[in-house]
Amino acid sequence: MGSLINLRYLEIDGVPLKEFPQDMSNMKHLQFLCNVILSDKSSGGFKMKRVAELESLRCISGLENINDAREALGANLKDKKGLSKLTLRWNSNAWGADNLQKEKDIFDALRPHANLEHLVIENYRGTTFSDWIGDSAFVNLVSISLISCENCCTLPPLGQLPFLKELEIRGCDSVISIGAEIDHTGCLFSHLERLTIIGMLEWKDWSFSSGAMQEGRIFPLLKELYLDNCPKLNVGFPGYLPSLKHLTISHCEQMAVLLPRTQQTVTAPPSLVSVRISNCPVLESLLNWGSHSKVAKLELWDSKRLFENHKQWDLHRLFCLEYLSISGWDDDSFLDEGLLPTNLTRLEIYSSSNLEILNDNVFQQLTSLTSLSIYDCEKLRCLPKEGLPTSLSELFILKCPLLKQCCEKGEED
Repeated sequence: MGSLINLRYLEIDGVPLKEFPQDMSNMKHLQFLCNVILSDKSSGGFKMKRVAELESLRCISGLENINDAREALGANLKDKKGLSKLTLRWNSNAWGADNLQKEKDIFDALRPHANLEHLVIENYRGTTFSDWIGDSAFVNLVSISLISCENCCTLPPLGQLPFLKELEIRGCDSVISIGAEIDHTGCLFSHLERLTIIGMLEWKDWSFSSGAMQEGRIFPLLKELYLDNCPKLNVGFPGYLPSLKHLTISHCEQMAVLLPRTQQTVTAPPSLVSVRISNCPVLESLLNWGSHSKVAKLELWDSKRLFENHKQWDLHRLFCLEYLSISGWDDDSFLDEGLLPTNLTRLEIYSSSNLEILNDNVFQQLTSLTSLSIYDCEKLRCLPKEGLPTSLSELFILKCPLLKQCCEKGEED
């Protein structure tokens, strides 16, 4: 290792750093050290003070092995101007913190330089995040991920970061509300473009002020919203999202509405082009599409009450809709006449165990349909009696035993 003075890139996979030489002086020019793993107290391996000898790094794991804040300060992260990406990771299998204040002090001492652009916090064991996360001094931060910080009851005030573009919050199970942690009346998350929230088991609601939500001062540039496995969340949108293009909501078992009750007359975001709703059993309705909707792709899967209210979908107003995917349809017949737009080009029907017939008039009106896929509809008996649209060029049928019989050679279909 003594000849590594000119090395600029080193990736280590599966080699514990305790096997590295004690003298790191010849490695200080490394621009990327994949994963610094701190050793436990009983080992003579890699310690926090040696991190200070590396001019650049990406990830520090094993933070539960730091003794105190003074040791954490030894890494000197606040003076590493070249540090643009940083992951701070505690071991997911480590016991809970024995001293919450010490845990918080250690986190405070890990404050990086304000040049940081990308930050990941993973498996942090404390109940409150450090104050430096969300500090407006971090003007260069463009992405933040908070992963499996299960004991934290509130999030940092990230809405004040001026240029944050991507935010991921995953597995922060103790958080009940999002928005109340921000004491600010101006525009929040002013540059955020992508918001991903996954596995928030106790999260119930958005707590931004109703005025800010209705006026579009929350997430004004948000383009992608992804919500998954938030079983107690009661409403989908935090408010009016003027720039939203892609919406995905899945496994939100208590979500009854997409917009707050006080905003149900607000039209869908004018830039919205794709919507996926999956496994939201009590969701009552979709959006008010407005007269100039750009939605081109719509996927509705396994959402029982939404299907029961299908006559309120107003899909005929979606003049740009080209792709529609339905899964888990409960009725014995598929939709009613006049409910689908004639510009639809691709239709998929999946896993609809009660479906028996396809409405003749519905399919005759789909004069632009070029592709039809029917999967896993075990009771479906036949294709439309009046035939399929002449525009159809692709037909896919899978796991439909009764339909297969009707389509065999010599049979009517």
